[in-house]
Amino acid sequence: MTNTTTMAFVQTKLTGSAAERLKRYAESRRISANGAAVEMILRGLDDLEAMQSPEESNAIQAQLNGMERRLAATVLAMRADMDALQAEMDTSVVMLDALVKSILVHLPPPPEEDRDGILASASQRYEKWLSAIKKGFVQDRPQVLLRIAEELQKRVGDAEA
Repeated sequence: MTNTTTMAFVQTKLTGSAAERLKRYAESRRISANGAAVEMILRGLDDLEAMQSPEESNAIQAQLNGMERRLAATVLAMRADMDALQAEMDTSVVMLDALVKSILVHLPPPPEEDRDGILASASQRYEKWLSAIKKGFVQDRPQVLLRIAEELQKRVGDAEA
């Protein structure tokens, strides 16, 4: 049995109540509007195929095809989550890069005679910093991630509009 894949590219614009329903559905599923539209199209194709094939064998095949389409829609929805995770990672890398550049540009190297004392002090501060990170994962991290997510959602929302 040969399995061929045909691709169709569709560009459409929804307005009014249909656009509002699609946006509400996408937000409730935490997927992009494009992912929600693909899922809706696939569901519609499943329903159409089920109505056109009254025979039992065709109905089973239509159900299998429907399952395959739903799986594809799920993968598309997961792609949106992966994009959000990638954006979070990119944000972290940019923030770390800015911090390192700032430290290297604005802090002079320590004088040679004070190097041992500075290293001991830095080791103590580093241990305190590690302890603060553990506490931050429990206390501050959810709020920080929520703020980052809101900012990214604004950016994504502007790009989709």
